[in-house]
Amino acid sequence: MKRFVVLFFGACLMAFGCQKSEVEPEGGLTILTASSSQAEPESRVNIDEATATTTTWSEDDEISVFTSEGAFKPFALASGAGEKTGTFSATLNSGETVSDYAIYPSGNHSFTGGNLKVNLPAEYEFVEGVSNIPMISTVDDTHILNFKHCGGVIRFGIRNVTVKGTFVFTCSTHRVTGDFDVAFSDGVPTITAPEDAAGSVVTISFDKPQTTENLYYFYVPVPTGSYTDFTIEVKNEDGTVVMTKTAASTKNVVRRGTVLKMKNLVQPEFTGGNEGTN
Repeated sequence: MKRFVVLFFGACLMAFGCQKSEVEPEGGLTILTASSSQAEPESRVNIDEATATTTTWSEDDEISVFTSEGAFKPFALASGAGEKTGTFSATLNSGETVSDYAIYPSGNHSFTGGNLKVNLPAEYEFVEGVSNIPMISTVDDTHILNFKHCGGVIRFGIRNVTVKGTFVFTCSTHRVTGDFDVAFSDGVPTITAPEDAAGSVVTISFDKPQTTENLYYFYVPVPTGSYTDFTIEVKNEDGTVVMTKTAASTKNVVRRGTVLKMKNLVQPEFTGGNEGTN
């Protein structure tokens, strides 16, 4: 028999806390309540693109929750889109329970032999305002989740981009996709980008009308690290490169829970470089 499980997540802005309400299970329905740490500067949900601060959950948000069957299972946002709190749900098998860890965003994460790995994919679909900055929460018998960031994100603002195409981020010195071991220090999780001469590539596909003020913000989720050498490209639907830019700066450092904001660029003319971290 299948069981329907609901997780309730309350997202807070920095310096504001969430009340952890006591919720009693009703029949076969399991309810988990969660809040983000008051110390977290960027509690994940939608990002206000003008200020790079967070606001609300978006309609297609999913988290992964580890279960007693030995794998992570996706939980989809059931209600709360556009709000600071949301309800996530999934159907579990008879006898299956949630445990150990929950990770945002949902993905090919793993937890084997006590070793937690977060997976950062190489391909994303563009969703306005969504950063996909990775977060982790422990899961215990209280069923109260408290998400904390384990990595960061680099933001690129580009004007006059083509309506349909791809944004490509190439890092030539570090690996930024695939599986990353999670290190915990005093309960705080961190993933770090290992040096890798082969580098790695992140692609964001987009297909939508121009955004407000004809400006796209592309968010590239990355582990913590110093990104001193990378290239970005914008390609048309047919793969033709219409814009390219190489950045080399020791200022390009991504810390846990931060947004590295690059100066806005204009296609085909580039008007800026690095703007620093939060």
